[in-house]
Amino acid sequence: MKISETKAEGLIREYSIVISAAEIDEEVSAKLAELATTVNMPGFRPGKVPMSVVKSRFGGQVQGEAMKNALDEGARQAIETNELRLASQPSVEITSYEDGKDLEAALSCEIMPDIDIPDLAALNIEKPTLEAGDAEIDEALTNIAEGNRPTVEVTSKRAAKDGDVVVIDFIGRIDGEAFEGGAAEGHSLELGSNSFIPGFEEGLVGVKAGETRDVEVGFPEDY
Repeated sequence: MKISETKAEGLIREYSIVISAAEIDEEVSAKLAELATTVNMPGFRPGKVPMSVVKSRFGGQVQGEAMKNALDEGARQAIETNELRLASQPSVEITSYEDGKDLEAALSCEIMPDIDIPDLAALNIEKPTLEAGDAEIDEALTNIAEGNRPTVEVTSKRAAKDGDVVVIDFIGRIDGEAFEGGAAEGHSLELGSNSFIPGFEEGLVGVKAGETRDVEVGFPEDY
């Protein structure tokens, strides 16, 4: 087997692989001899099938396997001998082959780039600092408090008002027809949070537990 580099540009490497006809014939003959001792064919005792019959029946298949094994071995040698660090699966294509002649193939692959890692211990990195004013701190604390405040169930029958969290089941309709994504059950909504389309939360102000209410709203054009 002969392997030679034909291209080395950037991260692309290509190699020529030449496998002699003698190498292929040797492997074919060995495999056929092995088959002859185990193959069962009508009209012959096990292990007594003539080599000519075995070759006629299995020669093409065995030769194909021998060629594949030789190409796999050639690719392996090319990669290991040249210490290639592959970035992708290499491709192997047969470029020339005739029965009784050498098998020629081309291997193409892309390799990993060489990366120079600097001495990180020598790097001087300035740690950024952030100075927050009193107003920013107060706003952040308020947001944290708002996000972690407990929800207390109202036991009286009073009407809902801004700031209340109501648990609602709703169905949205356009021209009387329900639309996809416009319904939910057990949805928690804080009135006045402006998390729904304009007018919806305002329409629920004053609602009481167990009440059913129709709220008419206009959908934004980009809804």
